[in-house]
Amino acid sequence: MIKVDLSGAAGFFDPAGPDYAAAAQAHRTLLEHTGAGKDFTGWLDLPGHMQNGELKQILTAASRIRGRAQALVVVGIGGSYLGAKGAVELLRPHPQPGDPKILFAGNSLSPDALMHLLEELGDLDFDLNVVSKSGTTLEPALAFRMFRGLLEAKYGPEKAKKHIFATTDAHRGVLKHMADEEGWETFVIPDDVGGRYSVLSAVGLLPMAAAGIDVQTVIGEAIEAFAAMSAQSPENPAWQYAAARQHLYQLGKTTEILACYEPSFRFMAEWWKQLYGESEGKNGIGIFPASVEYNADLHSMGQYIQDGRARSWRPLSRSSSRKMSSPSRLPWATPTGSTISPGAGSAISAAWRRRPSRPHTSQAACRTWRCACRSATRPGLPGSCVSSSWLVPFRAICPASIRSISPALRLIRRICSLCLANRRQTEKSYRCSRRENVLI
Repeated sequence: MIKVDLSGAAGFFDPAGPDYAAAAQAHRTLLEHTGAGKDFTGWLDLPGHMQNGELKQILTAASRIRGRAQALVVVGIGGSYLGAKGAVELLRPHPQPGDPKILFAGNSLSPDALMHLLEELGDLDFDLNVVSKSGTTLEPALAFRMFRGLLEAKYGPEKAKKHIFATTDAHRGVLKHMADEEGWETFVIPDDVGGRYSVLSAVGLLPMAAAGIDVQTVIGEAIEAFAAMSAQSPENPAWQYAAARQHLYQLGKTTEILACYEPSFRFMAEWWKQLYGESEGKNGIGIFPASVEYNADLHSMGQYIQDGRARSWRPLSRSSSRKMSSPSRLPWATPTGSTISPGAGSAISAAWRRRPSRPHTSQAACRTWRCACRSATRPGLPGSCVSSSWLVPFRAICPASIRSISPALRLIRRICSLCLANRRQTEKSYRCSRRENVLI
C-alpha cells in the first residue's frame, strides 16, 4: 500500500497548509465521472473489468508465447509501452531461466537504436505484439512493418499470422481493420481509457505475463489499492499527495522531481512523467515532472537540487524490490513482391558492427556511401536526404545478401529521412519558442 510522508515538505507550507476540501471536491468529480476529461475515466474501474473479462485470454496467449518464443517484441510508443516496460523492469529485473526476452520497439526513429535491437534479437524465435489504439502513429507503424517482415521471412506469411498479437481499439482504426483481415489475435484498449492509463489492460498485462510476472496478483493488488484510495478522508494518501503538490504549486513551486534509489525503477519514473506531463500540461499551466536516479544523480544533479533555484520539490520513492495525416499511406505491410530473408536481422547487425567509425569524414566518402545505398535500394530515393554517418557498409555484404535485405534497408532509409525532417521541425519550433522566451 502506498504511503505519503509529508514531514519533509511541511517546512515549505504556508500556515493554512494543503487544502483538503479542494481535494475532496476533485475526488468527487472523478468518481462521478463529471468535469473535464470525464469520457476517459474508465481506468478507475479497469482492474475489476480485466479480472472479469480479458484476463483469461491474456494468460492463455502469454502461456503460448512463453512456450514457443525466445523473445517477445512489443511495438508501441508513449502509453503503449512505458507502463509495460516500467512494470517489467521493476517486477522482473532479472529474467529467470525459460523467460523470453521482452524487447520494446517503435518508440524511436533512431537507426542506431534499431540496429542494436536487431542485434539483440538475432535469430531467436520471436512473437510480435503491436500496440496502437488509433493505428496511425508513425514510429510504431514503421517498426511493425520491419518486424512483421522478419516474422514472415522466418515462418512464412501464413504461419507468421499466429505469431502476431494486436492490442488496439475494439471496433475501429487502421490496425483493427488489418488485424481482422489478416486473422491476428487481438486485445482491446478500452475506449474510455487513455493510453497513459492503460497499463492494467492488455497493453501492459500481456508483456508482463509473457515476462513471467503473476498478473493475477497484480490485478488483485490493484483492486485492493483502488478500494483503499476511495476513502473520503484526509488520511487517503491520494488526497495527501494531490493537496500537497497543488499547495506547493500555488506557492510558486513549478517543478516536481521524482527521486528513487532503485535502478530498476527508472522506467516507472519515465511512465510517471508521462502521466503527469500529458495530464496537466495544458492551457499554459501545469507542474513540470522530472526524475533523478540516486545515487548516481546525487553526484551530478544533487548540487542543483539542494542549492539551485528553489522552484521545485522532490518526492522520494522507496520500493522493496506525432501522427500521419494520411492513414492509407502508413507502412504497416511489406510492399507486394518484397521479401526479407530469415537472416536479414543478423546480416544487418553484423554489417553494422563492421561499420567504419567515421564514414562521414570526407565528401568523397559520403558520395560513395550514398551511391551504395542507392544501388541497394529502390531507385529514385535521394541519397542526400540520408546521413552517411550511420549507413551500413554495404560492400562488406555479398550482393545476394544486399538483395535479400533491401526491404529492410529501404525502411531504415525512410526512418532516417523522417528523423531528419522531424529534427528540422524540432529545431524550427525551438527557435520560435526561444523568440517567445518559452522553455520547452
